[in-house]
Amino acid sequence: MRSFTKIDTNICKGIAIVMMYIHHLFYSSITPGMDRVYFWLLTEDQLVFFAKACKICVAIFVFLSGYGTYVSMTRKQGLDLVSYAKRRYFSMMTGFWIIFADVQLLSYFTSRTRESVYGESFILRCWYTLIDGLGLAHAFGTPTYNATWWYMSYAVLLVFLLPILILASKKIGFLVLPIAVLLPRMASFDMGSTFFRYLLPLLLGIICAQYQCFERIDQVLKKSWGLKIICCPILVLFIGGGMIFIRKIGYTSLMEAPVTFAICLLVYLYLSKIPLLSKVLSVLGEYSLYMFLTHTFVKAHFFRGFTYSFRYPWLILLVLLVDTLVLSMLIRAEERTILKVIRKVWAKVKEKIV
Repeated sequence: MRSFTKIDTNICKGIAIVMMYIHHLFYSSITPGMDRVYFWLLTEDQLVFFAKACKICVAIFVFLSGYGTYVSMTRKQGLDLVSYAKRRYFSMMTGFWIIFADVQLLSYFTSRTRESVYGESFILRCWYTLIDGLGLAHAFGTPTYNATWWYMSYAVLLVFLLPILILASKKIGFLVLPIAVLLPRMASFDMGSTFFRYLLPLLLGIICAQYQCFERIDQVLKKSWGLKIICCPILVLFIGGGMIFIRKIGYTSLMEAPVTFAICLLVYLYLSKIPLLSKVLSVLGEYSLYMFLTHTFVKAHFFRGFTYSFRYPWLILLVLLVDTLVLSMLIRAEERTILKVIRKVWAKVKEKIV
């Protein structure tokens, strides 16, 4: 029985980052740069509709967070929750802090200065910079250097919340899913809020890891090749129909979870077996965090004219993917170098202390 591996996760992340780019590039007819786009095969309205539907990329990342955290916690059973949360937090935030520091340095050489973002007051500017640097600007409702960094506030919450949700899931199993659906609505919570919108995909990811749902489905399909062949178009139709349903009818917080599950199942059963495609998507997924954190600067702040100058939507998307992938590789190399220096310095300090 083949497990849902890190490679499968990276392929799913690769699909999600491509969807995110489509969403951010073409989500509105008044998006700066859209006036330069040449519409071929799809009309402008069709492209905008598809780009808006691609917002499901967030649910994919959330689902994978739940799945990956469950697997990781299961492997590290001797680690207490506080220590685990600390490790996850610093592991996730290191890349963000490197990029944040780079951006703050760049602000001195560009028109997008810290004053224009955080305000003229020195004290407030320091305070807002600190909050933004911790990834909490969205949570506090304070200015942020990059609007797409709103997800960092939610990601930080997940680091500390997921261990608790996983413990609850281990206690009551599948019951967490109907509770996640019914309880917030019975208590009249705002279902449009980030937490409740993505609660069901998050818990579904945990449940899929806990009960090995992908592996069990694969075992069933292996008993009949005909069933496995039919399953592929069914998944594709369900994903397409689900995305259209969400855009036209709604029920976002309910529908995004099963559609996300179908996308990840499609990857596990079929896309992971396509050599070139799976390799490309896996590389994109591996660098997805860095690409998410940097793409807005390339797309909108510094190289907007360059990005949209390629006119064709598919080419604009490809150029942005290549640009940010190369940039992400450079940032990861920078991160590794800085961490290496810090470890060496810390080792010398410890020697002197001892």
